[in-house]
Formats: sequence, C-alpha cells, structure tokens
Amino acid sequence: MGRSGPDETCDASCSSWSSRRAPPKWATRGRKCALPRLAASALLALPEEPAIITGVVDSWESFAAWQNRTAFLESFGDSFVTPANLYGAVQAQFGVQRLAKSRVRLQTFIDAPSEDQHCFEHAAADSMGRAAAQEITALAGDWPLPPRRLGFEPNRFLSIGGDGVGLPLHSHGATWLALLVGSKLWYLYPPHELPARAHATLGVATMRAWREKRLLEELPAAERPMACTQRPGELLWLPPAWHHATINVGYTIAVGAQSNLFFNDSLKTVRVHPGVALCQTVLAEGARRLGPARAKSTGFLDAENEHYGKAARAEPFNFKYGTDWVNSLLRTKQPDEADRQLAGYEDRLQEIESQALPLPSEVAYVRAQLSRVRTAVDAVSPSRRVDL
Repeated sequence: MGRSGPDETCDASCSSWSSRRAPPKWATRGRKCALPRLAASALLALPEEPAIITGVVDSWESFAAWQNRTAFLESFGDSFVTPANLYGAVQAQFGVQRLAKSRVRLQTFIDAPSEDQHCFEHAAADSMGRAAAQEITALAGDWPLPPRRLGFEPNRFLSIGGDGVGLPLHSHGATWLALLVGSKLWYLYPPHELPARAHATLGVATMRAWREKRLLEELPAAERPMACTQRPGELLWLPPAWHHATINVGYTIAVGAQSNLFFNDSLKTVRVHPGVALCQTVLAEGARRLGPARAKSTGFLDAENEHYGKAARAEPFNFKYGTDWVNSLLRTKQPDEADRQLAGYEDRLQEIESQALPLPSEVAYVRAQLSRVRTAVDAVSPSRRVDL
C-alpha cells in the first residue's frame, strides 16, 4: 500500500487539519539532512544511527482516520489533557515542563492553537482518557518492537501541536516517533559532536529565541545541526543520547515511545562516543550507588565526581549537570573546588540571561537551584568562611 499524505486522503468535503506547504526560511538554515530512508524491515535490527523509516504506518487505521479533523475530535475531543506551556532548553535540562494550571478538553485545545503550548500525553498515565490510552497502546502494538532491554513499553506517548510549536535542544534515551498528521523539522547533533557555540546558544534557548534571534544563521555553517524533515506516514528512529530539537510544520499529531537510558546502554554509548555527557551522568549514578571501592573494582567506573565532572565539562551550560557535579564534590569533601565550579555556573547563568536566550521563568527556576547549592557550599567551604 502506498503512503498518502493529508492532501491526498482529504477532499473538499472532509475537515482537514491546518497545513503548511514549507517551513519558514529561518528554520531551514541547518546542515543538509543525511539520514537514510529505510524500509520497515530495518527496524528488526534497530539501526545504530538515526533513520527515517517508511512503510510502518501505512497499515495503521489511525493514519487514514486521523487525517480527518472532525473524525479525530469525535473520537477524542471530550478527553482532557494538560497542555505544556512554552519552555526552553535550560528548564528541560532539569526534566521540567511548565504545565498549564488546569486540564482542558482536547477539543478546546485544538480549536484554539497556540504557539506557546503543545500537548505531550503519556498513555501510561491514562491522561488522555481510557479510549485514547488504548488507542496509543494499539498503535504501539502495530509495530512489533524486537525484544531488547530498552524500556519502551511504559513510555508510549501522544504528541499534538500547532504550526511552529517546537521542543528545544535536549537528549535522552532511544526513541521512535511516528508522524500521522503534518510534518516535523528535526535538528540533530550526534552524541559527541555538540559544538561549543551551539551548546552555549541553541542549547540554552527557547525555540522562539531560535527564530527571533536567528540563532541558526549566527552559527558557522559547519557547526549548525543537521536539519531533516519528517513527513506524515514516516517513523523517525533516534538512538540514545542524540541531541535534537523539533519544530512543527503545520498541525501535527504523532505517537511514539521513549526508552530510559539504562546503565548498560550508557556504557556502550560512552565506549563508542567517549565523553558523552548524558551517559556520564548515568555512570556517575552507578558509581555513587556502588561506592568508591566497588566502583573502582569494576575496572571501567571512576569515582562519581569524576563522571559528573566529565559530563559538566563536556556541556558547561547544562546547569543540571553542573549542580550534580557540585553536590558530588561536596559529598566527596572537596568544598573549595565545589565553590569554584558553582561560581562559574552563577556567572554563566547571568551571561545567558543578559542575552535573553532562556525565559525569565527559567532563569528564576535555575537561580533557585543554584541558590540551594550555594547555601550548602557556603556552609562548608573554608574560603567562604574566611571571606565572611
């Protein structure tokens, strides 16, 4: 069965989603996409590199049915969702989304699309209502994921958002996303290839700042992320620890699943891509649980503060990695080094605040995190006690 997009399946009598023929010019300033487009059989091996997979979604009943906006709302419009307000990469570092104050009917959310909100609902939480959760479960079941240690099963999700809505630069465990309606622009950096200038700008900015400050164009061409377009009916596979951001082109509906980044996956990724910050934090937690002696006896784990330090040095504008490192230095009785590193993060927060890259609410959130750590550092740092 050949794939049909929204324009082919909807005639004048059906209620289609708002669409956009092409992304805005500012959004296309990334490097040329080099992702292969592979047949569905490629998923049997789970590719080591990102890929766009075709022929997976074609047989899903929802791929055809959900092109009709009216039919979709008849099925799910009375479900309640909790939209996530616009947030940026800095707050995403702490795994925090600014949720709206109240749940709303999905019909209401879709009838009044906002550039500042998107809907990201997990089926496991049953937050879309039982019918929607069952639908997502059925969709995930249409793709027989090969048995593997990745924890996909509890992490299925539904993503809905209007034209121009985007998620900032971040990374996590392996994920797949099947796009049913609309198109989506992906910006990708390999795990070990996040340029310093990109990290200090794209890595701390909202997608609105990307647009208003033309951040992509400010980077040298060789340091820009790869920009790839995912079309309706295509599935994008992303291995662990790849840095990525997204922007919707037209109204989009997608389903997918995301794994946790487990210890063994982190160790494998670090061996292939030394210095990957996200994986170093997982190894640090493993070393912390084992304790110094047992960690050293493994032959491949360092002390926890060394792994946290590798992560923080690799991504110095990641404030979550920074606070983890400083807290680790305090636990391992290195108060002066903790004081020195914390001062650097306080300075970097002021730097990105002056450039208006994160939201004011993000700056306030991170400043509160740093303030808590500052209190702990000042209580034990000899140099601070002398200054006081």
